Amino acid sequence: MKNNVLIVGASGGIASALIEQYCNEGAQVFAVSRAPAADVFQSENVSYHQLAEQNDKSISNFVRQLAKQDVTLTTVVITTGFLHRDSDGIHPEKRLEDVSEHALAAYFETNSIIPALWLKHLVNIMSKEGSTLVCLSAGVGSISDNGLGGWYGYRASKAALNMLVKTASVAQSRPSLPFYRLEWRSGNLVIRSNITSASSTSRLFISLLLPCYFWEWCSVLISP
Repeated sequence: MKNNVLIVGASGGIASALIEQYCNEGAQVFAVSRAPAADVFQSENVSYHQLAEQNDKSISNFVRQLAKQDVTLTTVVITTGFLHRDSDGIHPEKRLEDVSEHALAAYFETNSIIPALWLKHLVNIMSKEGSTLVCLSAGVGSISDNGLGGWYGYRASKAALNMLVKTASVAQSRPSLPFYRLEWRSGNLVIRSNITSASSTSRLFISLLLPCYFWEWCSVLISP
């Protein structure tokens, strides 16, 4: 069975590493991102699709296009998510007084709603012979493990994602389509949080090494 892989959020560090590894293994990769194609790993095995807006309509149209091309997916990794968004002035809240409607809406749209919409549409084109769908989450989305507080919007949106994936896995009840959420803890969050206290050399080192570590760590789970 041909390994058709979809990577959502393809311009990120983790996604780029996944795309490169899947291409090296001979898989056909469909890469989706809001960013230009220049920001995505280039290979003849990569079919790039830029979705300026990832909403119900655009995601539905994209999935229908794949279906019309008789594409059946064996692996999907949804990597969309953010902690900081400097362009919108959004940063993790330290106090309850820092919570804003604007930031909460942005966190939930990107970290919860968009992955849920992808889940909704993708189940119809996943291989029934064995496939895997993965959403990247965060350990700070755990209610029971929250002993520090803060990061209200990010924590809540990741907790919502965890519940959405859990509920989808129960609703599907298909052994051929397992759902996973991979939670990031400690230093593994550096790539996605753009920690500014590290030196430029340290950020480069982390950005180069962590995606490779991620691939080795989760490749067994992601393989259908």
